[in-house]
Amino acid sequence: MAPVKWNGEEQLAIGPTGQYNKILADQFAQGFRALSNEVDSDLGGLFYGASRAAGTAGTTPFGEKDDLSDFSEALKILEDNGAPRSDLQMVLGSDAMAKIRGKQSVLFKNNEAGTDELLRNGIIGRVEGFNIHTSAGIKRVKSSNATGYLVNGAKSEGDRIIAVDTGSGAFNAGDIVPFAGDTNKYVVAAANASSITLCEPGLRKDLADNTAITVGGDYVANMAFDRGAFLLACRTPAMLLGGDSADDVMNVTDPVSGITFQIALYRQYKQIRYEIGLAWGVKSIAPRHAALILG
Repeated sequence: MAPVKWNGEEQLAIGPTGQYNKILADQFAQGFRALSNEVDSDLGGLFYGASRAAGTAGTTPFGEKDDLSDFSEALKILEDNGAPRSDLQMVLGSDAMAKIRGKQSVLFKNNEAGTDELLRNGIIGRVEGFNIHTSAGIKRVKSSNATGYLVNGAKSEGDRIIAVDTGSGAFNAGDIVPFAGDTNKYVVAAANASSITLCEPGLRKDLADNTAITVGGDYVANMAFDRGAFLLACRTPAMLLGGDSADDVMNVTDPVSGITFQIALYRQYKQIRYEIGLAWGVKSIAPRHAALILG
């Protein structure tokens, strides 16, 4: 929940200027924004539930002038995995978005893009089937210290559990692991001392016994996905039977996201307290329909 509190002395200090209602509205807007940012952060934390990765760890994507291959490589992964094309989303961190806005002139030249929205308002819209968004919830991921590992036993295309041996250090969920002779960059969904589990749909080609495994470096987990790849479940916080001490409770639905927030009013000793509440949970439910764009 996000609280908004006022006491009589604070209201008196404002004076009869009519600013109280404006300040209160701004506080509510900030409360909704704070909760939305937490939801965004939790969704960004699902980066390890993506099938494979495009791009280069440590190199911000879209940095080559008039080169849209980062879009096309992400789309290729999703198409290869059979993802629907009807509702594709791309959520980028600020570094990647800045490169698009500064480098990709084909998108901000009105005569080439067919719109001046990017040039005038910084709005990108759709590119190569993706609805483009930016979020501070995109994560910066530190890779593990796993090194020197080999595949333990031959593996076939589609396998997800890869036995490993001979190496040192421990793999982490979210590690990017290429295999020798395979240009695909796989995302580790889970790991233990003797094996790593790849996200769906698993290997794209067969691997021989003792194939070398490397771990990519630290990266920014920009995400491209079909909307149905991740689940966000929201509801208003559960109230006790018979209610609590709230003097008034109402629900407010955001017209853009459709998320419903609860607002409760508590009259306390010489002050009032509003609480903006939301309960939510997130989960990756279709990793094959999601990909990372490394930054």
